[in-house]
Amino acid sequence: MIPSAPSRLAPALLTAGLVLGGLHGDAFAEDPAPDDSPQGPVEHVEVRGEAGATAPLDPSAFATVIRADDFADRVTTVPELLREAVGVQVQSLGGDFATVSIRGSTAEQVMVYLDGVPLNRALGGSVNIADLPLGQIESIAIYRGFTPASLPASSIGGAILIETRHPDGKNAASASASYGSFGTGEGIASWSGGSDRAAWSLGADSKASRGDFSYVDNNGTEFSSTDEFITRRANNDFRRDHLAGRLSLKTGERARLAVSTDLLSSDQGVPGLGTAKSHVARFGSSRSLFRTELEIPGLLGGRLLARGAADYTLYRESFSDADRILSSALETDNTIG
Repeated sequence: MIPSAPSRLAPALLTAGLVLGGLHGDAFAEDPAPDDSPQGPVEHVEVRGEAGATAPLDPSAFATVIRADDFADRVTTVPELLREAVGVQVQSLGGDFATVSIRGSTAEQVMVYLDGVPLNRALGGSVNIADLPLGQIESIAIYRGFTPASLPASSIGGAILIETRHPDGKNAASASASYGSFGTGEGIASWSGGSDRAAWSLGADSKASRGDFSYVDNNGTEFSSTDEFITRRANNDFRRDHLAGRLSLKTGERARLAVSTDLLSSDQGVPGLGTAKSHVARFGSSRSLFRTELEIPGLLGGRLLARGAADYTLYRESFSDADRILSSALETDNTIG
């Protein structure tokens, strides 16, 4: 006789209930033990852990948040951290330059924000994430696909929100230094303080490298190895200096006024490729960000938060090639405000 559906499902449901109860750690203590099992004390196992970090602007969005504590004991960079995230592709284009794409999008389709200020230029183009110093960063939020409506611009591929350290009013100072191969060194220093109605923070970091690694030069003949030789990369050095500051003031009973700035300057050599090598070509860039933000919470009985911000950005790029090996122009200088 074929058993009916209820009789076939009942044992399965009973087994599932015991397994699920075991995950809570108390089902086996309450359920009576089988007759053939040994009697004795029951051990309770309790597992505790922190919930995953949620996105700061939209907790329901499909996003990944990287906190400063996640890389506090590592010597790493922003491109390396983003490369570890799921669905994120980082492409390094040589030297101190890297772009990011999300879920197969192009680098131009990903918006990058630094403290709420978009780094993407209005004329288009990707953002060099290698120019973002890691020493002053508090968190990195990666939004895949849809982005929060509170952001000033929409994007097809997603968005990356980078937040620097906000002042908490406590007096603190820190400094660190690191040194590696090819003359690569980095120094980081920060200071913060505050009073009853004000809080401030200031951070500075600098990084430099000779970049003179050894490599096999094929002398421009890719399919012949007779003229290959080992040499050192020339004119591949770079230096980057960064300064960030933030001042937060309490205006009135609940309002808060914040003023922040982020200044970045970099200079690097352009060694060239193949037989077109240059020992004098240089590329320099600078970025100046200024932001003023006013926040008034607790309006309409605590149901409304009013926030307004004004941003100003200024970019400058310069390229020089005295030998005119890499470019026909002797020098170019572009300023975008």
